[in-house]
Amino acid sequence: MRCLTLAEAIRQWGGRVLFVCRENVGDASRWLTRNHFKILGLPAHPESPSRESAQEFLNLVKSLDQIPDWLIIDHYGIDRQWENSVRNYVKKIMVIDDLANRPHDCDLLLDPTAGRKPEDYSSLISPHCRSLLGSSYALLRNQFAKIRPSALKNRRQSPKIKRILIGFGGTDNKNIAGLTLEALSHRQEDIDVLIGSSSPHLPALKAHVSHQNRSNIHLHIDTDDVAPLMAHADIALGAGGGTAWERCCMGLPSLLIQSADNQEFLVRSLAQAGGALFIGESENLSVEKLADEISRLADNPILREQLSKKSALLCDGLGAGRTLCELFPLAAKDGRRVGLRQVAEEDMQSLYDWQSHADTRRYSFRTKVPTWEEHQVWFRNRFNDPLNPFHVILHDNIPAGIVRLDYKKMRGSFPLYEISIYVAPEKYNQGIGRAALKLIRMTVPKSIFFARVLKQNTTSVHLFESSGYQRKSDGYYQRPI
Repeated sequence: MRCLTLAEAIRQWGGRVLFVCRENVGDASRWLTRNHFKILGLPAHPESPSRESAQEFLNLVKSLDQIPDWLIIDHYGIDRQWENSVRNYVKKIMVIDDLANRPHDCDLLLDPTAGRKPEDYSSLISPHCRSLLGSSYALLRNQFAKIRPSALKNRRQSPKIKRILIGFGGTDNKNIAGLTLEALSHRQEDIDVLIGSSSPHLPALKAHVSHQNRSNIHLHIDTDDVAPLMAHADIALGAGGGTAWERCCMGLPSLLIQSADNQEFLVRSLAQAGGALFIGESENLSVEKLADEISRLADNPILREQLSKKSALLCDGLGAGRTLCELFPLAAKDGRRVGLRQVAEEDMQSLYDWQSHADTRRYSFRTKVPTWEEHQVWFRNRFNDPLNPFHVILHDNIPAGIVRLDYKKMRGSFPLYEISIYVAPEKYNQGIGRAALKLIRMTVPKSIFFARVLKQNTTSVHLFESSGYQRKSDGYYQRPI
């Protein structure tokens, strides 16, 4: 699913995407076909990737009408040896990994695991490789980022919950969903269960709902509309795969269960960060244990509120857009790279210096320079606010300004944000602001941006107009989707 998410972001930005998949049981062909992606198929193969499989891949690549700009690999069986054997036939290689257990020959590496550090890969990748580490790079479908603002704004904790979400992957080979339904047998809340049509336990789940005459259980089979279900749920139970980040993005208080060995680092780091309650490995759970843990969360509104806030800060659903900015970087007039990163605590002083500069205040709606104490309060409120994206602009990896979004409301099915931007005075007139406006659109797609600009601020007026913003009234500029 994470490759499909990234592919959709690339296609939306005008890129052409091809998938190479083996024809194995449980492959993603059905999902890709449904989303209108072209698939280059390889025959089913019982063995792990090898030199022979690399040659099969190269035969497909050589049949293309042009050399791929990027080869994006998401496969736990592929390492440096395989990647090196195909390197001369693609321009660049990106690897998606979350294990940090094997070497890679790549130009870009993405690991969305919370708590992942550069030293985890220092001996596994070359110095020239750019690393995208941490949950801010989790690859979630755009529906989560779109719904997130209204979900967070509308989520209200109350003494009683009304809806519970269960999701342990499409196949759920260990039937954790079935065990969870037994633990919920005496609860009256509505229960939504995410399951795939390929799950070997789907007939048993259907029979359980039918025989127990439990009208409050709703099975959602192969559904694409996961984000609305998470937005309406009060608590959730799930495993440590990609859906863990989807639940965080929605600020959904969750009980986390480890269903596979390769989830260990993720579930423990997520729980350590306060984004979920880790209640154990699936093999060690009983109906009684599950029922107790569910009651502990369901009956504690303060705990649910704490989990909601912390989880929402861990993942904002914009990982695909941030990765897109790395795949297709922009440059300033001097040819040096312009980028964005989320604001960090150590940026507080730089932001104050920029905000206090006379050139910045001259065209601000509030001309008075804030005191350092006022700035600290403002900064901490913004830093701990999961609703409004806040980024530092980078010029050749050096902080050069900020761009922030303030969520206002949903306009139709699209979030409406007010955008604010300023560039450090020593970085004026270098094309950095224009690049940053394009990057924030790549990062936060399918949204409506508007800016308020003083009429006498001709530089900003020109910046927004040259970036596709349309003047709607005096001082009000809006960027169409």
